[in-house]
Amino acid sequence: MPHEAKLPEKLPENLSELQRVIITNMLQKPKITYTQLVNITGKSREAIRKNIKSLKKAGIVKRIGPGKGGHWQITMGLLKADDK
Repeated sequence: MPHEAKLPEKLPENLSELQRVIITNMLQKPKITYTQLVNITGKSREAIRKNIKSLKKAGIVKRIGPGKGGHWQITMGLLKADDK
């Protein structure tokens, strides 16, 4: 397994273990796909999709570029709280 990416310190404490795993993997490999996250976590594609949707709504992650060829960016809640 590649070296462990350090999670940013300002993450909300109420994140689930799955959400933390998703963020860690996005930090290690910004171009990670849903399929790769399913294989890493053993969770369903729908579970990954719902958790990423929650992370996006909270302003923690953002998709840059198209679904194919784009990448994930950890934004750490830099978006305004009223953008939900």
